[in-house]
Amino acid sequence: MDILQRIIGSQSRAEILRLLFTPDAPTFYLRKLAREAGLSAPVIHRELQSLLELELVRQNSDGNRVNFSANTGHLLYPVLCELVRLAGQIPKSGSA
Repeated sequence: MDILQRIIGSQSRAEILRLLFTPDAPTFYLRKLAREAGLSAPVIHRELQSLLELELVRQNSDGNRVNFSANTGHLLYPVLCELVRLAGQIPKSGSA
């Protein structure tokens, strides 16, 4: 279990944050996000609903596809980006 997963409390949510809260992160449609995170679409969908309720993630439609991206206007956006960046520098064993 890595530090971001331990802080967030959910492997799936940590993976979504890791993918969405990086500089110049692309938008993801559900299946692409699931594939990149290595998780099932229903798990990703459930976590995205929570993040949408918190307004940390945005969704927009592009034809038949619904795309998701980080809400760069959210007050916590820079904090979450920094958390993801710093968590990536800590060895997975949790030791500093």
